[in-house]
Amino acid sequence: MIAVEETRVFGMAGCGAMGLPMAERLLDAGFEVWGFDIRPVSEFGTFARRMIADPVEFANRIDCVFSVVRDRRQTLDLCFDRQAIFSVEDPPGTLVLCSTLSPRVIPEVAARLPAGTDLLDAPMSGAPHRARNGTLTFMVGGSTASVTALKHPFKAMGGVFTISVSAVPA
Repeated sequence: MIAVEETRVFGMAGCGAMGLPMAERLLDAGFEVWGFDIRPVSEFGTFARRMIADPVEFANRIDCVFSVVRDRRQTLDLCFDRQAIFSVEDPPGTLVLCSTLSPRVIPEVAARLPAGTDLLDAPMSGAPHRARNGTLTFMVGGSTASVTALKHPFKAMGGVFTISVSAVPA
């Protein structure tokens, strides 16, 4: 397991209205962050230099990925199917699901992750303006160690967050 707080190499997958400002907040807080999206890199303005178009290169560069994709299908595509970032030889050590997904999806994702990968379920509340202002609210579920390791990145993206420490159901 990679200690997220030590490495500070984050990936933001899904750099739309929420993900892009979240990535910018992490960068402003001094974290190393890279973005990935299925849209062309040229669409990301000044953040384009931090975007990686190739999912394999993205997966190999980061230690922790925040997934801000739309739904179950896009989550499965990102992680295992089309982009398959967790199918590379040395995948990211932590997956943070920030999308609002059904609780039934979490065990499905957990079952397909490589052994030793930390999973946090961290849906957020707040509109794009709150993402830009760094005032999102995260409802975080995961192991105590994983949640603690991400305390500073979460604070960079939101002034308040709720921690609900629990085991991911099998």
